[in-house]
Amino acid sequence: EKASLKKLVDKEIKKNLISQKASELAIQVTPEHVEKELQSIKAKFDSDLIFEKKLAQKNMSVAQYKEKIKWDLMLGQIVQREMASQIEVAPEEIKAYYEKNPGLFNTEEKVRASVILIKVSPSAGEIEDRKAREKIGMVLSQIKNSSDFSDEARKHSQDSMGPRGGDLGFFNRKQVLPAFSERAFSLKVGEVSEIFKTNFGYHLLKVTEKQPETHSTLEEAKDKIREILKREKLSKQIEAYSEELKKKADIKLYF
Repeated sequence: EKASLKKLVDKEIKKNLISQKASELAIQVTPEHVEKELQSIKAKFDSDLIFEKKLAQKNMSVAQYKEKIKWDLMLGQIVQREMASQIEVAPEEIKAYYEKNPGLFNTEEKVRASVILIKVSPSAGEIEDRKAREKIGMVLSQIKNSSDFSDEARKHSQDSMGPRGGDLGFFNRKQVLPAFSERAFSLKVGEVSEIFKTNFGYHLLKVTEKQPETHSTLEEAKDKIREILKREKLSKQIEAYSEELKKKADIKLYF
């Protein structure tokens, strides 16, 4: 327990010292900067749903993630002024990383799909369940009679994707429930699934785009690898830098 406490205290001390250094350098990170960076990060995900799932896997709230972004931006500016010019990545390092991590440069097959949900609880009675089933059956009939899937989603879907026409964005097989991936990866572009049920209720799914699996060459991957290696080196330099600040501050811990 003492070791864990010491590690936690040490981490907080380093954060505070780096915050002080940021003040000395007149570095400011505003809420607007944080929000802009958050939107930039979210844009790298195929959908908001996948981004939110990633956060949940890390047991982080949006507020906690914003705090992390603020810290990263502040640290980034310090690094830019104090350390960035010291970091170099040789072509040999890039080649070695590529050969050691071939799986990192494969892009899995992805599908883009839209969904319609009519909610019904798993504990719902027979009458409530039948009403939900009849409602989504009516929606499917409208789609089969040439009604636009996205229009029907906006009118009837009872989830957060409804207002944007049911669009889930792109996803691979592991990023959604098996009930969705099984259908999405077996349907052709433009096809609509049969009605299916999950713990959330009754669904319809339409495949709108597909992206095949790809593999990046060394030439295609080199810029990405350079950034990965720079971040790794930077992380070590930041640790050494914060340790140096700690020594200069002459902090003593009595436990």
